Amino acid sequence: MSEPHKSLPVSEPDPDDTPLTPASLPVRLLKHWDWQAKLRWFAAEILIVVAGVLIALAINAWWQGRQDAASEATYLALIHRDLGQMANNLEELSIYEDKEFQDGITAYRVLSMAAPSEVEQEAASKGLESLLERRTIHVTQPAYEDLINTGNLRLIRNQTLRDQLVSFYEEAERVVDIHNKNNAVFVDALYAHEVLRAGLLYFDSQSGVTRLARSDSLLRTQTRGGYVDGPDPIWSLPPDAPVWNTVRAILLQRMRVAAYAREFAQQQLEDTRDLQRLVETELNR
Repeated sequence: MSEPHKSLPVSEPDPDDTPLTPASLPVRLLKHWDWQAKLRWFAAEILIVVAGVLIALAINAWWQGRQDAASEATYLALIHRDLGQMANNLEELSIYEDKEFQDGITAYRVLSMAAPSEVEQEAASKGLESLLERRTIHVTQPAYEDLINTGNLRLIRNQTLRDQLVSFYEEAERVVDIHNKNNAVFVDALYAHEVLRAGLLYFDSQSGVTRLARSDSLLRTQTRGGYVDGPDPIWSLPPDAPVWNTVRAILLQRMRVAAYAREFAQQQLEDTRDLQRLVETELNR
């Protein structure tokens, strides 16, 4: 016969083997455990937030840098264009003033002759008449003015180039203003007054401007005969008339103005071309 089944004795659990749970921990140990966990969580959150802010700032700085670089390139291109236009204007002024000077030389030689021919008298009259006109110039600087007015001059990252731009435009404004004022005083107030208003020459301008050409043509048509149709009164003066010295002195002063304007235009043209090359070099970087 089989022996009856005997149940194994059940051992009592060892109190030391009981798993630890928050409920079974002492109050002091439980509080210490919660503080460490929360500290790690807080540190992780702070790290994520700081990293996010830093990444956002880096992206924004990168994007702003790209925008600033694009704006700088646009401004430099516009300044390069303005300098090119100014250089063209200065080149035209230099040619114009050189012609004025040469017209003055021609007229002075004829005025110094004892008995000039009619052809020589006509050439001198045209030269004297040409010197009655003058040409002003202005500084072409819309892009630079926009840089200054908007506070965007900082966009030009090249400090040396930025300083050169400021120096160039300030000096250009000064010398151009002097040039224009000299023209107004010496040409209009002195030369024109002595030569034209004194009745020594007739101002028979052959202007290429249509409106002026029409008005001059109408004036000549309505004043035919006598005074206007005769030769310039200056040629009726005797060779020893004191007014000849006055006319020659005034003419020399007018030629000096033309010579100064020619030198000014050439020097300013050279400075403008130099700055334009610097801007072009910066654009090509």
